[in-house]
Amino acid sequence: MQTKNQPGQGRQLFVLNALSASRLIGVGVILVMVVCASRAMASGQSKSWVRQEVALRIGPDFRAVAVNAPSNATILAPRAWRSSGGQAERSIPIGGFAPYIAIGLTDARKYGEFLYAHELANYVTGTPLNPPMEQNYAIGILDTGATLSLVGGCDQALLGLTSEYLTGNTIPIGGASGTIDADVTHPLGMFAAGLQEIDPATLALDTAAMSGHWHVSVAVVPEETCGDDMDIPCIVSTALLAFKDVVIRNDSVRTVIHNGRSYAGPEIDIYPAPSGQTPNYAKDVPLDLRPVGLTIAAYYPDILNLDFETPWIPTSLAAYEMAIPSGGWFYASVRLEDGDSGELAKDFMVDTGAQVSVIRSFIAGQLGLDPENPDFTIEIADVTGGIEVVPGFYLDTFKIDAFGGPVVFSQVPVIMKDITSIEGGTLDGIVGMNMFFDRNLVFRPDVSGGSIMEISDPIVFPPDGDFDHDGDVDLSDFIFFANCLEGPDAVPNPIAPTTVEDCLGTFDFDEDNDVDLSDFAPFQTIFTG
Repeated sequence: MQTKNQPGQGRQLFVLNALSASRLIGVGVILVMVVCASRAMASGQSKSWVRQEVALRIGPDFRAVAVNAPSNATILAPRAWRSSGGQAERSIPIGGFAPYIAIGLTDARKYGEFLYAHELANYVTGTPLNPPMEQNYAIGILDTGATLSLVGGCDQALLGLTSEYLTGNTIPIGGASGTIDADVTHPLGMFAAGLQEIDPATLALDTAAMSGHWHVSVAVVPEETCGDDMDIPCIVSTALLAFKDVVIRNDSVRTVIHNGRSYAGPEIDIYPAPSGQTPNYAKDVPLDLRPVGLTIAAYYPDILNLDFETPWIPTSLAAYEMAIPSGGWFYASVRLEDGDSGELAKDFMVDTGAQVSVIRSFIAGQLGLDPENPDFTIEIADVTGGIEVVPGFYLDTFKIDAFGGPVVFSQVPVIMKDITSIEGGTLDGIVGMNMFFDRNLVFRPDVSGGSIMEISDPIVFPPDGDFDHDGDVDLSDFIFFANCLEGPDAVPNPIAPTTVEDCLGTFDFDEDNDVDLSDFAPFQTIFTG
């Protein structure tokens, strides 16, 4: 893996600026959350701190590995099938959900010069690079905060992305401490589907449910080692998502085990845009696609070598087919308030690839927040190993403007970090998925204007232990508990078609990755008969 202390000159510097590769919630950053502050939370929480180790995917290419926080703080988004302390009052977690999807690649492309634009498809087009795609797929992230799509180095062989599909061109991606070189691919097809399309018993992917685009170039990140929690995954970016309707359903969480790893996330459906198949939710939030004037997704050819067919810059949003791509993000109008600061109106990027929310330092100052006395801090490490510690705060009020009135959130955890915008300057902030841990979402993009994000009312989760989801915890649930029970004197024997993951999701009250007698005591307290 090659690293650089400073971005290169010429085309490399352009790519870093144009595609904002140094941003926090995007390609080439590793996030480690270590909360170590002394100020009590604005909600009056205790100053008693605890340390919790986590394997939390904050973005498509970085992790939170440990959190230290007040003992009554909500660190991670609760599992969607749990009540998480009751329906009336729910704490917004520091880290939210990850929108996992299954991804496959094919050889679908156009041939000839001056043909750079992608082609949308509602089904798999072309021949899989590593057939059969039903088995040889990767688990990646659906990321509205990424300007280009990515294949993690550890998934390269699985997807069949051999050296013949690499152009020999590279682009630098990374953070403030340096960059690594990512390979640029020849045109190919990229297709995705939600976790619900994976059979939990056979792990076979229903490729008939996949949607995507083809004649696209993606970046491939090299990996020195694979198999640990720091692997950089695949991501599907706005190069596709700006042209599809996307439904994210946190009221239906799916868990799959793929290549020995467990992935839990909401059901995700990807439809042609506009689509009449998407549900309608309570609040419509207008989104603004920036920079203005983007109409198409296309790659840019290697003009330095007078090669007008081989990609130089991977497929990203552009003004027209032969324009240099700039990439694009969706923004929502938000209003923030903390203490006696008064209400601030700002424009925040909406990023499904970010499980945390972010504000810039200038706004933190306007709100009167004190970086020397935060509610928590986050230690950020980029791909080169550089470390930076940033403060975090709980904002009293966070409103997202919507037709008919805003969606209002209280006691919202955010981190303070200055992130470069693709338009130049610094982003006001990022709306992360911790905001929507108990909401369903629909993205209805429109590159010509009028994009919408729909937000549901809070989800009414079934109570803990309610395996059959009938609104109570009774004898039928106890039968499932008994069959899920394991330990020195018990063998797990889930009732078909239940999986071990289903058992853990409902009955692992102490979250130690088993169902044993220590889980029976809390089960008894909620048993209604």
